[in-house]
This record gives sequence, structure tokens and C-alpha cells, in this order.
Amino acid sequence: MQPKIVMIIVGLFIVGLAIFNVVNSRSSQPAAPEAAAATANSASNGERIIDKPLGLQPKAIVDKATTQYDAAQKLEADKMAQLDEVK
Repeated sequence: MQPKIVMIIVGLFIVGLAIFNVVNSRSSQPAAPEAAAATANSASNGERIIDKPLGLQPKAIVDKATTQYDAAQKLEADKMAQLDEVK
């Protein structure tokens, strides 16, 4: 191929990627604030993590994760106990 044709193809490809990026970014932007609000609203004791002082936010997140982990471990232990009873 001639370099002129290759440059035209590359230019069209770049324009196509730019158009795709613009279209794709517009469709994904409205979902981001909703996802952030949903994450902030889901706290363990009905409290919103975002309402807590900034110094307590990381602790609240860790406490929530620890509580969920402990609940999952208890559920797994209960299921294993049920399986042992069946045998």
C-alpha cells in the first residue's frame, strides 16, 4: 500500500475511536453517581457511612466488611454441620 492510503486509514480509525469514546462515555456517566449513592447508603446499622466524620469512615467500612465476613463464615459452618448430620 502507498503511505498516503495508510495514513488515511489510520486517520479514519482514530476518528472512529474518538466517536466511539464520546458515545460510550455519555452512556456510562449517569450510572456513576447512582452507584456511588447506593454504596454510601448501604451501611450496616442503617446509618450512612457518608454521614459519619471523615476519620471514622474507613473504620466503618472495615467493620461492615468484617461483619459480612463473619456472617458468611457462620453460614458456611452451619452448612457444613448440616452435611455432617446427613452422613
